[in-house]
Amino acid sequence: MHDVLQSLAGNPALLPEHIDTLIAHGDPGVLSALCDQPELTPGQLDALLAAGGREAFLRLITSGAMPRERIPGDDPQALLAAVDRPDMPGDTILRLATCQDADVRRALAQYVLHHYDWNETLTDDRLAAILALTQDPDCSVATPILWVAEDLTEDFGEPHGLHARARTEACARIALASSTGDEPLLRAMLATDGPPALTPCPHHPDPDAALYELRHAAIGNWRAPADAVEHLLDATWPALAAPAAGYWNGLSAETYHRLLALDEPGVTGRVAMNRGGAGRTDPPPLRGGGRPLAQPCPQQHRHHPDRPAGPPGRHRPRRRRPTRRHRRHAGVAGPPRPPGPRAPPRSPHLSRLGRPRPARRPRSLGGLRSHLLLPRPARYREAARRYGPPKYDALAGRSACPPDLLLAIARDPATPLGVALLVAWHDHAPAPALDACLRNHPGPDMDDAVATNPAATPDQLRQVVRSGDPHAVRTAAEHPNLPPDAIDLLLTIALTR
Repeated sequence: MHDVLQSLAGNPALLPEHIDTLIAHGDPGVLSALCDQPELTPGQLDALLAAGGREAFLRLITSGAMPRERIPGDDPQALLAAVDRPDMPGDTILRLATCQDADVRRALAQYVLHHYDWNETLTDDRLAAILALTQDPDCSVATPILWVAEDLTEDFGEPHGLHARARTEACARIALASSTGDEPLLRAMLATDGPPALTPCPHHPDPDAALYELRHAAIGNWRAPADAVEHLLDATWPALAAPAAGYWNGLSAETYHRLLALDEPGVTGRVAMNRGGAGRTDPPPLRGGGRPLAQPCPQQHRHHPDRPAGPPGRHRPRRRRPTRRHRRHAGVAGPPRPPGPRAPPRSPHLSRLGRPRPARRPRSLGGLRSHLLLPRPARYREAARRYGPPKYDALAGRSACPPDLLLAIARDPATPLGVALLVAWHDHAPAPALDACLRNHPGPDMDDAVATNPAATPDQLRQVVRSGDPHAVRTAAEHPNLPPDAIDLLLTIALTR
C-alpha cells in the first residue's frame, strides 16, 4: 500500500490531521509528495524538515510552501530552487549565473533551456543571466544555451552572435552547427579543408570523432547551403552519406542516385522520407529482378488491346462528352446557333413551359444524411435514435457528445462494457451516468474508469475505495473529491498492513 499512501499524500483534499498522520509515517516518498501540499502549518513545515532533511527543504522551496524569509540568501542550491518564485528578488538568477560553483551554473543552464519559453519576452535580469551563461568559461555550462543560439541572437543582437561564434570548444561548435543561421559560419564548418580549429574538451576528446559530429550537425541544419553540402559529400564520400540523405533543402538528382546506389537501408530510407528530395529520383528497381510497382500491369488492357495505355500504374480516366459551355471555355467552336433573336432569360420560378414551379418540400428527417444538417448535439441524438447500440461506441468516444446522450447510453441495458468505459472516461459524463455504469457493469475496470473522471462524486469514490481493487483504490486516492471518511479508511488499511 505504499503507492496508495504516496498518491494520497499529493491529494489537496487532505485535512491537517491526515497530513500529521502521514508525516509521522516517515516514508521518504510520502514526505516528498507532502511538500507539494498547498496549505501547510508552521508546525508541519518543521516536522517535514526534521523528517525529510535537505531534500524536503529544497522541495518545499520549489513548491512555494516555504516562506520567503526562511530561504537563506547565501545558499546557491536554495536560490536555484527558488529562481522562478515571484516573491524572490529579480537579480537572483543573475547571482546564480555568476556563482563560483560550476554545478550550480550547469544546473541553471539546463533549467533555462527546458523551462523558459523563448517565444515570450524575457526580463532584463534573465537576459543578462543567459548572456553570462553563454560566456561561461566552462563549455558544459554554455553548450545547453548555444543549442538555441539563433533565438538568442534575435534577443541579444549581433554582438552576442559574434561572441558565441568565437567559441572553439568541440561541444560548443557542435551546438552552434545545429542552431546557427549564419551562412559563412556554416560554410566554414562544411569546408573540405576543415573548419576552424576545435579546442579539445572533456566531452569530445577524439578530434576526428568531434569533426565528424560537427559536420553531421551542420548538414542537419536546414539553413546549410546546398552547394557546400554537396562539395563536402564529394570530398568525404561515402562517410557522410547518411546525414546527407536527410538534408532538407534538397540536393541534385545525381547525388540522390549516388545515395540510392549504395543500397544501404538507412540511406535509402532517409532519401524516401526526405521532402527535399521528393520528385528528384525515379523509384529504384526491386531486388531479385522484380517488376516495380509503377509499371502497368500486363493484364490491364487484355480486354481492349487497341486502347492506349494510360499513365504507369493508373487506368485511363473516362472522358466526358464536351457540352457547348465546355467548348466555349476551351476555345472550340460548337454547332452554329439558329438565326433570330434570342429568347429572354427564364425566371428561376418558371418551368420550361412558363408555368410556376412548385415549391420545394423541406427535407425530412427520414433522409439518409438529414441528421448532418442539424447542430452537433442534435446530430448525435438523431444518430443514436436511428442506429441504436451499434453506433454507441462512435458517439461516446466523441468529446462533443452531450451529457443527456451519455446518460441514455449508460442506462441502456444493451450497452456493452467497452462503451460504458468510454462513458465513464468522458469529461462531460454526469454523475447519474457514472452511477449507471457502476450499477450495470461492476468490476475493477469500471471502478478505475470512474475514479479517473473529474465529475465523480464522494459517494462513488467511497464505493470505489470499498471495492478493494488495488489499481482503482490508488486512482481514487488522488481524486480531489475523495471524502474524509474514505481517506480515514485508506489510512487505516495502509498503515496496518
